[in-house]
Amino acid sequence: MTRRNEKKVAQSLAKNSPDTTLSVSSAGKRVALLPHERDETTDGQTSSPRKVMQQAAADIANGLKDTDRSAQVNQTYQKLKTKP
Repeated sequence: MTRRNEKKVAQSLAKNSPDTTLSVSSAGKRVALLPHERDETTDGQTSSPRKVMQQAAADIANGLKDTDRSAQVNQTYQKLKTKP
């Protein structure tokens, strides 16, 4: 790859990816993010929702009930745990 092509690729990537190194402060100025702030930002996440999560949202929207039994299992466990 030539130097010119490398520059074009870098410019293309810069245009198409969000800038996760800068943020707007409360004063309206752009300031650099600290490393942990860059890690926590969602700006770099470009993936779409997973199909299983889309199905869960559709199920709830259609009125289906959650059949998770963790609350009941935990309640039973706590009862058994406290018995002598």
